[in-house]
Amino acid sequence: MQERSLSNQLETWPGPEKRRSPRIQTDSPARLKVDNLSVSAPSIGARVLSASLYGLQLQIGFILPKTPVQIQVFNRLVSGKVQYCVSAGQGFRVGVLLREEL
Repeated sequence: MQERSLSNQLETWPGPEKRRSPRIQTDSPARLKVDNLSVSAPSIGARVLSASLYGLQLQIGFILPKTPVQIQVFNRLVSGKVQYCVSAGQGFRVGVLLREEL
């Protein structure tokens, strides 16, 4: 089975989309680390709920303010900034704007 990249999936998006880049729903494991130069923080487990070329929506177990983060996902290390964090069941949904295209 040939693996399709996120870029290839986005090119064939069938529905109307108002975002700069459409989201692809997923349920993938990830590791998130707060990118703070003054503190060496460990990475924590997260789930990627959706992805686009420029952003990720994550499910995490704690509240996270607007802060720079690094995320290990899809065999890549990407960096970005938390744009929002909202309560979702027993955890939180976090939107991250990526610094580089996924």
